[in-house]
Order: sequence, then C-alpha cells, then structure tokens
Amino acid sequence: MKLRTMSSFFENSVLLFLLVIATGAGLGAYIARQEGTTTAYAYSGGNRLIQVIFSTLYLYFFFQVARRYQEGLALIKQEKWIAAFWLWALASSAWSVASSYTVVHWIALLGTGIIGLYLAIRFEPDEQLNVVAGCLATVAIASLLVVVFLPGIGLAPGGAWQGVFFPKNSLGRMMALGTFVFVLLVIERRRKRWVCISMAVLCAVLLLLSQSATAIVVCVLMLALLPFRKLLTMGNRLLVPLLAFFSMLIMPVLAWLAGNSNAILRILGRDNSFTGRIPLWNVVLQEIASRPLFGFGYGAFWTTGEADRVRTTIGWNAPHAHNGFLEMLLGVGLIGGAFFTIGLLRNLGLAVRAARRGDQIGESWPLFFIVFNLFYSLTESSLLGANSILTMLFVANSYWVVRARYQAEEITDEPVESSEDSPSPDSLDYAPIEV
Repeated sequence: MKLRTMSSFFENSVLLFLLVIATGAGLGAYIARQEGTTTAYAYSGGNRLIQVIFSTLYLYFFFQVARRYQEGLALIKQEKWIAAFWLWALASSAWSVASSYTVVHWIALLGTGIIGLYLAIRFEPDEQLNVVAGCLATVAIASLLVVVFLPGIGLAPGGAWQGVFFPKNSLGRMMALGTFVFVLLVIERRRKRWVCISMAVLCAVLLLLSQSATAIVVCVLMLALLPFRKLLTMGNRLLVPLLAFFSMLIMPVLAWLAGNSNAILRILGRDNSFTGRIPLWNVVLQEIASRPLFGFGYGAFWTTGEADRVRTTIGWNAPHAHNGFLEMLLGVGLIGGAFFTIGLLRNLGLAVRAARRGDQIGESWPLFFIVFNLFYSLTESSLLGANSILTMLFVANSYWVVRARYQAEEITDEPVESSEDSPSPDSLDYAPIEV
C-alpha cells in the first residue's frame, strides 16, 4: 500500500509539472532569450530542449494510458471525431509546404492528445477542476513572487505584469481561466472556501495587471454566464420561455455595444482594428482561399514565404492568425475543419446535457471550459495547439462528455434488480482516485 501511495504521489507530481509548463510558464521567456525573438509560445518547433522535455513527459503518460488501454480504446471508439482530426492532421504532411515541420508539430499534438485522454480516463470533472486549480495556483503565486523579487523578468517593458510568462497576454489568458476556476470552487466548496476566495482575488488582480484586454473580456463574459447555470437544470417547459425572455433582453444590449464599440475599445486600450487583427484576418482569409480544402499542412503556414508576405502586408510580425478557427483552416483546410466542427457541435450538445443532468458544479465544468476555449479562440490561436494546457483540457472534456452519455444510456438500459440481490455499498471493491 505504501509503494502504491508513493507511485501515485509521483504520478500526480509529474502531472502537475507537465500542466504547469503546458501553461507556458517559464518556457516563453526561455525561448525568447534563446532565440532572440519578441514573441514566444509553449511550443517551439526548433527548440530541442523544449522538445525533449515534452517528449519525455508524453512518453511517461503514454505508458500510464497503456495501463488503462481498454478504457482508452473505448473512449477513442466512442469519440471518433477527435481521432479523425488527428489522422487528417498527420495526412496533411503529404501535401504540407513544410512536411518535416508538420510531422514534428503533429507528434507534439499527438502527445497533447494523450494527456487529454489520460485526464479523461483518470479524473471526473470535479477532480479535474481541482487538478487545474492546483496548476493555476502554482503559476499565479510564482508570477507574484517573480514580479516582487525579479521585476526585470516579471514586468514587461510597458509596465504590464507578465510574471513567469512571456508575453503578458499569456499571463492574462491563464489568470482569466484561474479567476473563473476559483470562482467555481467558491460556489462549490464549503470547506476551506477562504483559500479559493484568496486565489480568485489573486488571479483577478494579476489578470488586471497583465493589461490583456482579450483575457479581461473573456473572463467577464464567463462570469456573466454563471447565473444562468441553474437554468440548465430546469424542465423544457420553463427553460424555453426563459431563454426567449433573456434573448429579448440581450438584443438591446448587443445593439448598444455595437453602437458604442469605438468608445469601449478606447477604454480597453484598443482600436477598431482590434490591434491589427482585422487586417490580419482579411489577408489570412485570402491565403485560405488559395488552398481551401487541404490547407498548407498542420502547423506549417507560418514557416512559408506566404506568411512573410502576410507580415509585410499588415506591417507587423504576426506569429499566428490570432484566431483559432482561421489557424485551423490554414493548416488542415475545410475538410479538417469539418472534422473538428462536427465533433465540437456534438460534444457541445453533450456537455449541455451533462450539465442539465447534474446539480453539482463539476457536471457544468466541461461545458464552461469548452465555451471558454471557444471565446478565447476568437482572437487567439488557442484552439488545438500543440503542448497547450487548453488543448489538453479541451480533449479531456470532449472525451468525458461522450463517456457520460454512454454511461447514462447504460444505466437507463439496465434492468432494475431487487434489493435482496443488490450488493450493499460496503461490499463493493472501490478503487478511489487519489488527487
């Protein structure tokens, strides 16, 4: 038993380390210093040290998934669209403009998907929420300490906070997620609630100090959705008219926001081009139209001469499309995008059903996270990126909602046994998950 406990502790520690670096903590600054760039992300196709670290961790968790291969294969069989997208991304190396780069990116994407599968197998949503909270608490506290004791690293040139991240928008992205996660835990927990409140406040303060407008807006939108969580548990007869009523209220608000968009953007420190994103999107759409069905190969476009032409046209060094959907179309085309979209819509519907069946916050977490990732993907390329915690959690929750559906169907189809034949709870051999 002691050996098993030590093994579980080691596995949990390795998982925490992987999730922390998958947020980009420490890696962005390291890559920027090593390569002399002004923008860096958790994945760098040319950085061998980063490749070795992630590859080693992915190999370790591959063996952990292999130990539970029956459950893993069942999930892959039940959720076919993720596998279809992964296979299409690999196939894109055949027509990629940079085949070797696509293969390297795909291997990293495969490892990222393995972590998502591992999380789906091992953790229920409420347990996953605790794991994510531990990861985000770690990077939040580390960011605060770096700013206090190493301000030359923790502060961006303009004075914005970036902590252990680089650039500041990476801190904003993780603190937006952290604020929302800890608010969920405040709602759910009765014990040690003060810890969750303290962490929610810390994440919110770091979010504001990062001066990341996108992260602030996404966080506000997610928090605004929280009061509507209870609506999901209502019956259709009450839910439908309530949704119609709220839709009527939202329309004037949207009209006001559209009419005052320039003033709102000025308050957020942005212009009506979304800091150059709209001109970028226009040029990217033209590139997508040149290879609409198959794309340029997964992860390959920004290594091409076409990408240099895009940067010259817009007048700044864009590292990606700043939109997850456009980034996907650049890489795998409309066919790959169709695989993803079909699976997304299906799993989004299943996430709503799971949230409606349960009255605990854990059952709502998959839905909330999928929505968070979609919101963020409107202005950032955070959708299905390699070595990213957002992709890991997206895959994990997509697998979980599919598993929840099949489990619900099995329970419905099982015949009701008499109480005399049913085993007592004390006689069952439980194997609790240690978090």
